[in-house]
Amino acid sequence: MDSPVYPYSQLIYSSSSAFIAVSGPHIQIIDPSTGKVLSSSTNFAPDEQKTLLSSGPIRCAALNSGKIHLATVGDDKTLRVWNVGNGDLKVASERELPKKPTCVAFTANGQTILVSDKFGDIFSYPLDPPFVSKVENPKRDRTSLISHPSASNGTLILGHTSLLTTFLLSSDEKYIITADRDEHIRVSWHPQGYCIETFCLGSTKFVSALHVPKYDPSVLISGGGDAELKVWDWLSGQWKCDIPIWNSVKDYIMVKTKPYQKGRKPDDDDDKRQSPELNKRRKKSGRSRAGDKEAEVVDMDVDASQVNGEAQILEEEAPTVAEEATVLVVQKIDSIAWGDKTYVLFGIVGGTAVFVTQFPTDGLAHEIHAYNVDKPVLDFILASEEGTAAPIVWISVDSACSGSDTPITFVSLAQITMGGGLSAVPEDALPVPQKQILSTLNSSLISASMKEFDRLDLYGALKSMPKNTGVEYNPMHRPDLDEASASGNQARGKKELGKLKSKRAVMEKQRQGEGEDLKTPENL
Repeated sequence: MDSPVYPYSQLIYSSSSAFIAVSGPHIQIIDPSTGKVLSSSTNFAPDEQKTLLSSGPIRCAALNSGKIHLATVGDDKTLRVWNVGNGDLKVASERELPKKPTCVAFTANGQTILVSDKFGDIFSYPLDPPFVSKVENPKRDRTSLISHPSASNGTLILGHTSLLTTFLLSSDEKYIITADRDEHIRVSWHPQGYCIETFCLGSTKFVSALHVPKYDPSVLISGGGDAELKVWDWLSGQWKCDIPIWNSVKDYIMVKTKPYQKGRKPDDDDDKRQSPELNKRRKKSGRSRAGDKEAEVVDMDVDASQVNGEAQILEEEAPTVAEEATVLVVQKIDSIAWGDKTYVLFGIVGGTAVFVTQFPTDGLAHEIHAYNVDKPVLDFILASEEGTAAPIVWISVDSACSGSDTPITFVSLAQITMGGGLSAVPEDALPVPQKQILSTLNSSLISASMKEFDRLDLYGALKSMPKNTGVEYNPMHRPDLDEASASGNQARGKKELGKLKSKRAVMEKQRQGEGEDLKTPENL
């Protein structure tokens, strides 16, 4: 392929409705019976396509229970509601969000949309936005407890003090379960989110995925950066058991990332680092007359040896480039009951496999099986197809990471086996409609420019989820003070030295006063 194409970042499928494929900023609706593309955002008018492209890729999408409306959110902080009934695709409404969103979901009746954001809050919005008259420079209600009121009059449900990664509603919608970057899982009332029912505490790293199985709504399965999935009784907050996963998944993590370094951009080179003092001198010298060639390099009133000395210090103190690290981020968890067993499936960010294991009904973990597709898995969905002997797993992959000898496929199929693993689906075992859908997904691809392709940031969670735990990020770690104590006044600034001089003068006067008091007649 000459130009890059958008991979499928999210798949939504129900056998009773259309197959929806999200790729970058675009959406395609496929007929589940014939496999033909019914509608695509690429067929919009040029001005509408320009708006979609400028909005950036879709990060999250949710379909309501009636399979009529689709809600999407992205980095442009816009909530879009699409009409997708009868194979049509049309933007029904757009609303501005207060912060960048992380997750979106419908309530059971499909009339309310919940959106979480990176500030740690969840707002609810009606399906049909009410008319709001715009007021220039509106007065802020100083009695409000909302830190950043919604620009579209959303209702605040709850808030965390950390980046809220994901959430879900209980089956009766009386509770909302939320997770954040600070290892917390909170169970709150819904919609009275200010009433906290309990916490599920025990995670040691961020929590990025939550799942409540349909076969047992009292169970919660969570995953994130820990080396195991955790199983909870979420209403009581009681931990039930762990499902160790690290040893089974670590060899399949293809995409790795460099740890964030304080004061350094990810793509900066060491030779581009300059001290603030040198930068100031260069700017000052640049404003001098063009004929003075020496002034273009450094100001004349600066000693060259001093500049060379500073450059040498910078070279010695330049930090080494961090090596790429393997980061575990659980992306999605799902489950299905088949036969007399229940299975848990999960995927990881940047991993080349979908993993499956039996649910630990007795509290004992079972073997984890990996279905390797040789490319990073972006999404997977479970579907029980009529005419198939086992549940089908639709897997979308990032084929841009494939080698030259690997056939380029963007969606593949697998099925659960009687032994508890996953295997490829034989062609004769797949109904004709599913064959046609699969063929369409791998042929009806949407081209992207290199600039648009770079904006996808498919593996951003590998950097945004882990917290900076190095000693340099500890606020109590003050090497500047330690250095000042060790080297005397050399590392202190003028202001600090002035305060220290005044303090010493006061202490000396106090000592002199104490000495005078000691010279009494009784002591002479």
